[in-house]
Amino acid sequence: MLTARTLTNQKIEGLDSGADDYMVKPFEYEELLARVKTMARRNHTLKGNKLVFGNIEILEDQKLVKLNGVETDLSKLEFSLLLFLAQNKGRALTKENITESVWGEIDLFKESRTLDIYVGYLRKKLGKDVIETVR
Repeated sequence: MLTARTLTNQKIEGLDSGADDYMVKPFEYEELLARVKTMARRNHTLKGNKLVFGNIEILEDQKLVKLNGVETDLSKLEFSLLLFLAQNKGRALTKENITESVWGEIDLFKESRTLDIYVGYLRKKLGKDVIETVR
């Protein structure tokens, strides 16, 4: 996130809303470059359009997931959910953040168990330890 907001509570709000990092304007180009390099070193490996996590490969362009090298059939929503979670590996995400990013609507799912159901689908197809639930 690049912003002119400098107060601590504004920074916290930005990070809590899903930003991976927070830079205040004006900024130095070298600092921006260093932060981009840091993000590139995160837990996942990005090779072209492929995310690799242990025995799971996600080929974003082809909308394809491989488990132990074997193509795994996922629905469009399952793929979108897995991709979003993989891109945010290591971060605790709120149900609202996940729902808004994957489905685009929060209000439709406030009292719904749709997200839980789709996480269950992914665990059945990819293994129960692939997604960690933090309560």
